[in-house]
Amino acid sequence: MADVVRTGERVESWPAGRAVVVAGMLVLAGSALMLLNLSRLAPGGLSWSVFLAPDPENIDELVAHYSVLPRFVVALAAGAGLGLSGTILQQVLRNPLAEPATLGLFSGSRAALVVTMLWLPEMLGAGIAPVAMAGAVGVLGFVLLLARRHDFSPLFVILSGLVLSLCLEAFSSMMILAHFEELGSLLVWQAGSLEQSTWRPATVLCLVTLATLVLASLLGRLLTILGLDSDMTRSLGLSPGLARGLALAVAVGPPAFVAAQVGIVGFIGLAGAALAGSLGARRVTDRLVVAPLLAAGLLVVTDQGLLALVPGLSIPAGAVTALLGAPLLIWLVRRMRTGQVGRVDRHPIEIRLGHIVPAGRWLLLVAALAAAVIALALCVGRIPEGWQVATGKTFGDLLPLRLPRLVAAMGAGIMLGIAGSQMQRLTGNAMASPELLGVSSGAVLMLIPAAVFLPALGRSAMMAIAAVGAFAFLAVALRIGRRSAYAPDRMLLTGLALTALAGSLMAVAVYFGDRRITQILAWMSGSTYSVRPQEVAGIAVIAVSGICAVPLVGRWLEVLPLGDPVARAVGVPIERARLAVMAMAAGLTGAATLIVGPLSFVGLMAPHIVRMSGLRGAAVQTVGAGLLGGVLLVFADWLGRILAFPWQVPAGHIATVLGGLYFIWLAVRR
Repeated sequence: MADVVRTGERVESWPAGRAVVVAGMLVLAGSALMLLNLSRLAPGGLSWSVFLAPDPENIDELVAHYSVLPRFVVALAAGAGLGLSGTILQQVLRNPLAEPATLGLFSGSRAALVVTMLWLPEMLGAGIAPVAMAGAVGVLGFVLLLARRHDFSPLFVILSGLVLSLCLEAFSSMMILAHFEELGSLLVWQAGSLEQSTWRPATVLCLVTLATLVLASLLGRLLTILGLDSDMTRSLGLSPGLARGLALAVAVGPPAFVAAQVGIVGFIGLAGAALAGSLGARRVTDRLVVAPLLAAGLLVVTDQGLLALVPGLSIPAGAVTALLGAPLLIWLVRRMRTGQVGRVDRHPIEIRLGHIVPAGRWLLLVAALAAAVIALALCVGRIPEGWQVATGKTFGDLLPLRLPRLVAAMGAGIMLGIAGSQMQRLTGNAMASPELLGVSSGAVLMLIPAAVFLPALGRSAMMAIAAVGAFAFLAVALRIGRRSAYAPDRMLLTGLALTALAGSLMAVAVYFGDRRITQILAWMSGSTYSVRPQEVAGIAVIAVSGICAVPLVGRWLEVLPLGDPVARAVGVPIERARLAVMAMAAGLTGAATLIVGPLSFVGLMAPHIVRMSGLRGAAVQTVGAGLLGGVLLVFADWLGRILAFPWQVPAGHIATVLGGLYFIWLAVRR
C-alpha cells in the first residue's frame, strides 16, 4: 500500500502536524507579502471597507479590491487545486512524478488556443477560457479512451497522457515559430499570469477547488485502496478500472479550470504533493490536506514576493514557481532517506501484449529500415525547382552537407534511446527519461545567463559552456544521491526539480522577449543545423561505444528493477551498479545534448515503443531503443528539411509527432 512504509526500511519523517505547520507558515508569509503590497499601493493607508465595499471615488481602493485582493485569492485557490490534483494523480497512478501536466491537460488547452487563434478567431468572442477548457477536456477524453482498452492501467494512462502532451507541445511550438506575429500574445497566457481585474476567476477557482476537496474526501478510502495493485483491489470487491476512472475525473477539474482562467501554472501540482510526502504526511487523508496548503503557499509566496521585489513589473508567477519550489524540493530530498519520496513500482516495466518478437528478426527489420531512411536522407531532397534525387557528381557535392546532419541525428538518437531505456529499467518508472538526470537542465541553466550577459556565442563556445553546466549539475545530483546509495526515487525528484528550474528561467527569458535567447530555443528544439564535419567522427565513436557497453550492464538492468533484496540475493553490488548505469546514461545524455539539444521524446518513448513491438530482455530492449531512436531522428531530420522548404522544422518536433502517432497506433492495435 502507498501509505505503508515497507518493513525493514528505516524512514525518518516529521509528523504530519509539522507538515501542516510548514504549509501554514507559507500561507501566512504570502498573506504578509500581500498586506505589504497593499500598504505600498496606498501609503496613506486603506480602510477595511476595501475588502467588501470600496469607495468608488478612491482609485487606490478600487485597484486593491478588484486587482490585488482577487489576485491573492486566485493564487491560493489555483495552488490548492493543483496540489490537490497532483496528490490524487500520484495516488491513483502510483507514480511520484505524476502531476496535472501528465495527462496533457495544459498542452491540450494550448493547442486548442493555437488552432482557434489561427483558423477560427471568431470563436474567441467569449474569451479564451471556453477554448482552453474545451482543449483540456478533449485531451482528457482521448487519454481515457485509449486507456479504457487496458482497464485504465496506470502505466497506459501515464504513457497516453505523456505522448499526447509531447505531440501537442511539438505542434504548438511549430505553429508559434511559423506564425509568431499571430500567436505572440499566447506567450503571455501560457506563462500563467495571475493579474486580475475582476472577482470572477477567483470565485470560479474557489468553487472548483472546494468541490474537488469534498469529492476527494468522500473518495478517501477508495484512493487508499487504489494505492494497491489491481489484483488486490479486485480481491476487495472493486473494479480497478472503474474506480481509477472515477478518481481521475475528480482530479482533472482544478487544472482544467486553472488553465482556462489564468493560464499554465506548472510544477506546483507536483511540488505540493512531493513536499507533503517528504514533510511527513504519509496517509492519503493527510496528503489531501497538506499538499493543497503547501502548493497554495508556494504559489502565493512566489506571486506576492515578485510584486514586492519588483513593483511595477509584472512577471508571470506560473513561469517562475520553480525558482522557489525547486530549491526547496532539492533541500528536502537531500534530507530524506530511501523510501521517503513515495511509491515507485519496483518491477521491470513490461507491456504485455500477448506476443514476443525474436530479437534477430526485429533487429534485421530495423537495420533494413535504417538503410532505407539513410538513403532517403542522403539522396532525396528539394530544391527551388522541385524534388531532386542526387546521383553522381551532385551526390558528391551534397554529401559534405548532408552526412554530418545524418550522423548527428543517428548518433543522438542512439544515445538518448539507450539512456532512456536504462533510466526506465533502473528506476522502474514509466516516466523516467534521460533529462531527469539533470544533465540537460544544467546545460540550459548555464547557457541562459551566458547568452544574456556575454557577447554573441559561436557553436564552440555554446558547446563548451553547455558541457560545463551539464556535468556540474550531474555532479550535484550524484552528490545528493550518494547518501541513499543513488536511490532512483531521489535521483528522479532531484533531476525533475532541476528540469523545472531550467524551464522556469527559460520561460522568464522568453517572456521578456530577449532575442539572444532564440539561439538557445533553436538548440532546445532538437536541431542538427549547426553540426560541423569535424564533429562526425566523435559522434559516431560515442554512439557505437554506447551500444557496445550495453551488454556490460545488461545483467544489472535485468536484476535491479526487481528490488534491493533480490539484487543482493544474487550478488549485485547495488550502489556500484546504480552509479555505473547512471553514469553511462548521463554521459550519453550529455553528449547527445551537446550535439542536438535536449530531445525529450526519443529518450522517453523509444523504449516504450520497443517493448510494445514485442522485444523482451533488458540488453535487447536497450539496444533496440537506441537503434529505433536513431532511425526515428534521421527520418525526422529529413522530413524537417523538406516539409516547409526552404525553411526547416527542427527534428525534435517532427520526431515527437511521428513517434507519438506510432505509439497511439500500437496502443489501439494491441
